[in-house]
Amino acid sequence: MNLSRTVFSFGSPCNGQYGHLVLRDSGEIYGYSHPNEHRWSLADGELRLHSIDGNVTSRFRSDDESGAWLGCVDKKKWPLYLVPAVRLEANMPTPDSAPSFPSYFVNSIPKSGTYFVEAALQEMGVKSQRLHLSGRDTIHDYRGHAEEQIHVNPDAVYLQCPIELVTALLREEQVVGHVEHQSTVDRIREQNVTVLSVVRDLRNVLVSLFRFKTTKVAPNGTLDEYWRSLNGAEQIIGFLLYYADRDIAHIRTMAEMMAADRDSIMLQYEALSTGTLTADAATRLNERHPGSAERLCESLKNQCGRRNPTFSGKASDWRSVWNDDLERFFNATGLAALNHALGYA
Repeated sequence: MNLSRTVFSFGSPCNGQYGHLVLRDSGEIYGYSHPNEHRWSLADGELRLHSIDGNVTSRFRSDDESGAWLGCVDKKKWPLYLVPAVRLEANMPTPDSAPSFPSYFVNSIPKSGTYFVEAALQEMGVKSQRLHLSGRDTIHDYRGHAEEQIHVNPDAVYLQCPIELVTALLREEQVVGHVEHQSTVDRIREQNVTVLSVVRDLRNVLVSLFRFKTTKVAPNGTLDEYWRSLNGAEQIIGFLLYYADRDIAHIRTMAEMMAADRDSIMLQYEALSTGTLTADAATRLNERHPGSAERLCESLKNQCGRRNPTFSGKASDWRSVWNDDLERFFNATGLAALNHALGYA
């Protein structure tokens, strides 16, 4: 039974969803706070929720096909449900020969090597769940998708629940994403999940995003189609205007958070792509798991140049397309100052 590896939606068909929760192995109910739902237990195939004083407040029976638990308030007809929102495979025991790792959240500025770092961690033995987290509650579930289909049609794999409940399910595993909220990142760290903040020269981020949108991501509406139909400098201007308050605003917010985050294990893409880490990043990684910095460097060297879901095999060079319009945009939007705060000229 996979209870502690599931984020449940909890509520009633009579008056809707109350919230999301995780049933931890210890009996704790995580992510949802109410005096009537403080702990849980399982006996004789019946799932019971207990109040803060220990009394049973509701009882559920499993629907094996859907994974849902259906029940009622104890001694009342009021119906309740626990329906899976996100389920991970049952936790498999780690072979004795395999090293034990913490869980990781690869939190990157978009187009900064998200899946490069994921692949390096996976080579070390840290399984990827292929879940992509963003914002406070946005999940894209790419499990079972071919590499070339990742990020092509995100609407088709969209799920919603608090992302810190997803990271609470991890067992020596990893997820990736772009989360810009410091409070959310802090809650993930409180779960003993190692958060890696992956950054890159923001000029290359812009150029890589431009290439990514034009070659892989399907357009989302008429205006998105229109700027792609333009040519040369006009196409770049159209891209900047269309995404200024969308992806580029998100990039700016992420950069602001990462530059201010004193607890960050900051990984610079430019160093990663040569199989190296800054001294500070190596020290912080080894504090979390001795020897992990050296192992990560070795894995990064092995992954350099390899294709992944969002990397064609050739890194973007901002100098190849940079022009006066891009430079003015870069300064006017504050990206130049943020670039400096992240350690770039």
